[in-house]
Amino acid sequence: MGHATDGKGMDTLKRFKELLALRGADADQIEEICCDMSPAYIRDIED
Repeated sequence: MGHATDGKGMDTLKRFKELLALRGADADQIEEICCDMSPAYIRDIED
């Protein structure tokens, strides 16, 4: 599943996790992530 949304902060990943939950998926199932090196993204991915 692909996902695109506006924004560059931690709220962007929060919206993606919410979308996963709505579709019955768990973010913990994600094995690989490709993103820019934004500290906000890295922090949220590690959580």
